[in-house]
Amino acid sequence: MSETPYRIDLAGVRKAFPLWLEAPPLLVDFAAWLEGRAWGGLGCFDLVGQFSDNAPLFDSSLLRNEFALFMRLPDGSAVGTWYPDIGNAELAPVVLIDSEGQNKILAPSLEAFLAKLASLQFEDSDLYPHEDSDDQTDELAAWLRKRLGVKDLGLILRAAEPVPDFADAMEKWCRAREGLLVGSSRHESAVRAAVAAPACRDESLGPDAFRGRHRRRPIPDQGVAARPSAGRGSRGNRADPAGPAR
Repeated sequence: MSETPYRIDLAGVRKAFPLWLEAPPLLVDFAAWLEGRAWGGLGCFDLVGQFSDNAPLFDSSLLRNEFALFMRLPDGSAVGTWYPDIGNAELAPVVLIDSEGQNKILAPSLEAFLAKLASLQFEDSDLYPHEDSDDQTDELAAWLRKRLGVKDLGLILRAAEPVPDFADAMEKWCRAREGLLVGSSRHESAVRAAVAAPACRDESLGPDAFRGRHRRRPIPDQGVAARPSAGRGSRGNRADPAGPAR
């Protein structure tokens, strides 16, 4: 395999994080460590940021504050941090948004994700050293132990608290959004049908078009004589306050 280095876009990675959170120093330091290293030595990926809008997840633009996607795989899948409790940076598992819908949690934290990457725990995936590349996981493990101040990377693989079911959460999200889309489409179709419907059944708008439809209701007979014409001297005219004319 060629000595092409890993593609790294640190500015894009920083922007991919929610507005309420900065990129973790560990991720920034990892990007610096990875700079210039041959692509494939840790796995087949690019360290680039992207918003959830571009992830292979249905109608995910509304989830931008819940994700910080910092890694892209060759098949279009995305890897990044998921924040199910927005505003809580402590609950931040690293997840895979799979291009084929097999979404899953990769590690309970960024530290654990890098430890698993260095420990060859992502076999049969793009997060495993390419067979034609020089394995660089031992170097990553040595750097990570020094960076985290631990002797055994296995100690950081345990989650600090229970991690929500990512696959189930995303499945529910997609079903809900698809349901809203179908409901919206049905509503739009009904509105269009109502607008396109004729205003009345009459084929013409002649003088008889609305005959029988808006007839004036007859005034019920209450025993009051019809009001005579207002002509002078008519019988039944209201009396003149000044008296009869002479």
